[in-house]
Amino acid sequence: MTATATATARRPDAAAAPAEDVIEVQGMAAGYDGAWILEDIGFTARRGEVLGVLGRNGVGKSTLVNGLLNLGPTVTGRVLIKGRDVVGWPTHRIVRLGIGIVPQGRGIFGNLTVEDNLRLALFGARATAANGWTLERVYDSFAKLGQRRHVSASALSGGERQLLAMSRALLTQADILILDEPTEGLAPMVVEEVIVGNIRSLRREGVTVILVEQNIALALDLADQAIVLSDGGIVFCGSADTLKQREDIQNEYLGV
Repeated sequence: MTATATATARRPDAAAAPAEDVIEVQGMAAGYDGAWILEDIGFTARRGEVLGVLGRNGVGKSTLVNGLLNLGPTVTGRVLIKGRDVVGWPTHRIVRLGIGIVPQGRGIFGNLTVEDNLRLALFGARATAANGWTLERVYDSFAKLGQRRHVSASALSGGERQLLAMSRALLTQADILILDEPTEGLAPMVVEEVIVGNIRSLRREGVTVILVEQNIALALDLADQAIVLSDGGIVFCGSADTLKQREDIQNEYLGV
């Protein structure tokens, strides 16, 4: 079963600019070694909105994310990023359209300092806009990183590592940000400070966030739209507010 997500009501803290589709997926299939994990996937993500990608473990959420960036799976169909079909493009070329990822597990280099991790993101990044992300802006926005810039990344707390991973993605000048299980292993207080607060701030700046998350309540509170994956396809696609009211969908496909 496949549907196409369209925008409904915007969150109060959403960007004020007119909505614009920055990701449009049409008839996408993705898999490995000839075995399709996902088939006939279709959805859109709009500028300055949060799209929640939900589903139980093993339903293909990571395959979907990796397929958008050509990070392993074979992909067919159409994946339009800012109007350009990127199926078959090398990952580095896709990233330069302004899409960044914070992978599950953060993916930071523990043997490097905070600042060295951040400087790596500047290599090959898109040209910095007047209001774009610089090291100075990162340290101003995330004071904890500024205080620990010369500390080994392996010495950071879980919340600090997540801040570092998000900052590294933003330094590529990404205005589409994929967060893959960002709350994993974090205490509730840290989730509120690091994840919730920063996603809302990024949305106000017009950043599109693709949020892959097992914490369903949190994801639906943050998301404008949501898709639910099961059995290789999309079983719900629509507004997060609607999904909040659909206990049947939550019970059957999300284990709530």
